[in-house]
Amino acid sequence: MILQSLLRRFADLSLGRKLGAMSLGGMLIAGLMISVALGTLSWITLREDLLRTELTVARVLAQTAAPAIMFEDPMAASETLSALASHPEVGDAELRRASGELFAFYRRSARSKDTVLRLPHTSTIDVAVPVEAGGSVVGELRLTVDMSPTYHRVLLAVASILLVVLTVIGMVLVLQTRLLARVLVPVQSLVASIRRVSESADYSQRATVRTRDEIGELGHSFNAMMELIEERDRAMEHLALHDTLTGLVNRHYLRMRARMPELSAGQRAVMFYIDIDNFKQINDTIGHNFGDRVLAAVANRLLSMTGGDDVLARFGGDEFVLFASLPTPAADPVEMAERIRRAVSVPLSLQGRDLLLRVSIGFAIAPDHGNAINELLQRADAAMHLVKENGRDGVQCWDASITARANQRFVLETELRQAIQLGQLSVAYQPIVALGSGTVTGMEALVRWQHPQRGSVPPSEFIPVAEESGLIVQLGIWVLEQACRQVRHWHAAYGPLHLAVNVSGRQFRDPGLVQAVSSVCDRTGFPVDLLYLEVTESTLMQDTEAAAHVMQRLVALGMKLSLDDFGTGYSSLAYLKRFPLHKLKIDRSFVKDLPRNADDGAIVKAIVNLARALDMQVLAEGIESDKQHGVLAAMGCDFGQGFHYSPALAPRDFESFMAARRVPQHQPQEDSRTRY
Repeated sequence: MILQSLLRRFADLSLGRKLGAMSLGGMLIAGLMISVALGTLSWITLREDLLRTELTVARVLAQTAAPAIMFEDPMAASETLSALASHPEVGDAELRRASGELFAFYRRSARSKDTVLRLPHTSTIDVAVPVEAGGSVVGELRLTVDMSPTYHRVLLAVASILLVVLTVIGMVLVLQTRLLARVLVPVQSLVASIRRVSESADYSQRATVRTRDEIGELGHSFNAMMELIEERDRAMEHLALHDTLTGLVNRHYLRMRARMPELSAGQRAVMFYIDIDNFKQINDTIGHNFGDRVLAAVANRLLSMTGGDDVLARFGGDEFVLFASLPTPAADPVEMAERIRRAVSVPLSLQGRDLLLRVSIGFAIAPDHGNAINELLQRADAAMHLVKENGRDGVQCWDASITARANQRFVLETELRQAIQLGQLSVAYQPIVALGSGTVTGMEALVRWQHPQRGSVPPSEFIPVAEESGLIVQLGIWVLEQACRQVRHWHAAYGPLHLAVNVSGRQFRDPGLVQAVSSVCDRTGFPVDLLYLEVTESTLMQDTEAAAHVMQRLVALGMKLSLDDFGTGYSSLAYLKRFPLHKLKIDRSFVKDLPRNADDGAIVKAIVNLARALDMQVLAEGIESDKQHGVLAAMGCDFGQGFHYSPALAPRDFESFMAARRVPQHQPQEDSRTRY
């Protein structure tokens, strides 16, 4: 545990301290090992030298003392041994006969012993040599050698070595510290650069490279990496703030980067919101690649009209935004908008095709209509949508009534959502009559809204709101299910009746439409062959390929399709042949002036003949008189509906109408042009 704690603390040290600690530890270990090695070598050398010397002394004394043993002269032997006084390392000496009997001895005085640093008794060594005379051993000389002086010299040598080693270590540490400081400066500089980048996310930071070694190479690599990141960020920022097709800035740039310029007294600026009319038809009929070329051409035309600090952005799809300063206080923004509209409307030739483009332009003026970019954008957008509602191909300046109208639509949308949840909506049924027999063959389901405060809300008010908000998808399926359940119940009393239900453009583009309609029929048990889904020409023209595919799937389930408001849109014979339609509905605008208007009569007759040729049935809507009924029946029109027979009825009233078994002559009680 202690070792792990030390290792963790060591790991937290700076690189300089780690290198210093490692170097110091290495040098101390090396110095200690050198001192031990040299001390051991000194000890072995001194010990061997001392033993050789004392062995020589002992042999000389043995030869000298041999006659004394032979002649039994202990005094002479003692005098011989007294020569050991000059050898301080010899402590005691004994001369013995061959039998082991002590013959003479030498003892060093206590005083002389105190003059030498002595270690424990284990520091003595006995040296024994034989005493020979006349070729035979007559005795033995034994010397006790004190090794303390040798130890003392060894310790002094080791201490000297350590002192030298420590001195060298100190000098090396001083030199190493200076070298490490030089080595670590580029590392510390690199670390400081990395820390600044991490804290500020500023990739323009660069490390100062001072060396050409690995650290210098690391610094160069760091700088290269920062350049790549900075270049990537610039590219990403450009992609995030610019449109890849036209090269213009996009909505994110306009909302996040563009700033309202400081306007001097009397100076004004204008935010133009520009939308290409019916651009989707270009994509659908010619292709998206061609549509992209058109957008690029429009962008170039708009760019040619900008200058100075003007900002032109592609706001998305076929929408462009131009924020420009008025050149003079008296400049007319309406005239500027008209110049933009005319410039875009110049015939465009692309890939062998000639196009005549139209645009709807709304604009808001700063500071009159606001001082914030987002505020001006919102108001210019609202003005542009008003141009769309009024027929497109025009210009509109924002005013407070436009926002008030938008607010009313927002309130209406909110209340419509609540109406769906609270059950304020209901379904009414307008009878469809066979013109030849006058019998009721079916009905059209129409949604009604009874508001608790406003009373009856006309469909012409809330259906467009439902369409724009997407509520029409939920609302349309709800109407279909309510109608299928009700009419399925009436089948038992009145026999098989056809049911016609309107399908809006938003519903028709919903990928879940076919499955949703099929599920409603399954849940309610309504016969699919009695269900007519009514679509308008404009809905089919928005995407003809997709529309044809959806219609084929619906017909494959057994349902029938009716083309509503025929004659008011494209009325293309090629499209009639292409789509699997079962019924054409003649728009009320061709019926209301019958039989007085001969042109309307000719158009109706042509539609009836066309339907016969294509094996389709014909239904005329908006019939309000017996004369209209008679003329249409004479022309061969199959079915009719309108106030001449009955307005749209609540379920109970419809049952009363059917019970009467006659065609009532009602006076119109509501606008006969109400479609839902």
